[in-house]
Amino acid sequence: MKDLFVSERARGTGLGNLFMRHLARHAVELGCHRFDWTAETDNPRAVAFYDDLKAERVAEKVYFRFSDANLRAFAGTGKD
Repeated sequence: MKDLFVSERARGTGLGNLFMRHLARHAVELGCHRFDWTAETDNPRAVAFYDDLKAERVAEKVYFRFSDANLRAFAGTGKD
């Protein structure tokens, strides 16, 4: 899954909390021991939302990405 969000109109209604709790329950039912996700650093509302859920921040992780020309170059497609 790439993105998950609650519409602007539904924010602040508790729906996001219910949705995250549903996903957590589903993970537990499947036998998962961890539920990870990311939030963009330029989205302070999302970061505050996850902080309010008492989710742990994972300081020891670094997020990596290949995009566009870098992805094609690494893949060796020769199409920059």
